[in-house]
Amino acid sequence: MNNQKESPTAAIIVPTLGLRPRYLDECIRSISNAGNSLIVIVSPRNVPFSDFVKNKVGLFIEESGTGLAAAINLAVANLPPEIEFFNWLGDDDLLTENSISKCIGALQGSHRTSAVYGQCEYMDSHSKKVGVNYSGNWAKKILRFGPDLIPQPGALFRVNAFNSVGGLNTQYKYAFDFDLFIKLQEIGELTYLPEVLGKFRWHSDSLSVKLRMASVLEGSKVRKTHLPSYIRPISFCWEGLIIALTYIAGIALNIRIKLTNQMSE
Repeated sequence: MNNQKESPTAAIIVPTLGLRPRYLDECIRSISNAGNSLIVIVSPRNVPFSDFVKNKVGLFIEESGTGLAAAINLAVANLPPEIEFFNWLGDDDLLTENSISKCIGALQGSHRTSAVYGQCEYMDSHSKKVGVNYSGNWAKKILRFGPDLIPQPGALFRVNAFNSVGGLNTQYKYAFDFDLFIKLQEIGELTYLPEVLGKFRWHSDSLSVKLRMASVLEGSKVRKTHLPSYIRPISFCWEGLIIALTYIAGIALNIRIKLTNQMSE
């Protein structure tokens, strides 16, 4: 009987500075439980990792400090040729059990699918659930004209589709995943799985939380860039409202987390 584990066709890239070792251990453990994948860490040189991380990670890549999008692009460029699918995951975020396996099944079931996404749970700094982005098929239909409600944590991308659209746009600091979803939708299908695939840690150290308004404004820039040229001049009619609602939604979640923490003390 052959018990040898099959070579993975998916990779999960974890960009990290190594400053949150406890979160990183949890992150790597969740990836291991999500399905058969190559775990890749991209980080600066000489970051000290725990023995647990060293044993679980299959590929370490040194990055040059030119930004998160560039680090992810570098990692994708260095993936082994047998890797067909990938995603990246913040070192403080998590995947749900068997989520990678489920996404691979969806991608293999349709060659038109360029990416798979699902729902995403929000958790606080103590890993306590504080909300859920239920997303849906409707989320991909409003990408060009509304907020980005497609969760990137837990999604899975087809590598050749990612490469065909030129990878992540390194001009963006926060909304490069939004830009990527729009570009992938132009060349294929975005397939929705109606279950929680990832968990995003909503806390003050997160870039998208700490620099909320900058992130929201960059999202607006992405939307306008992808609009047909004849519509861009009138985009101000709805962009202000979308910016305000997206920002307020983030503030509301911050308040909810603070109240939940106060009640549990």
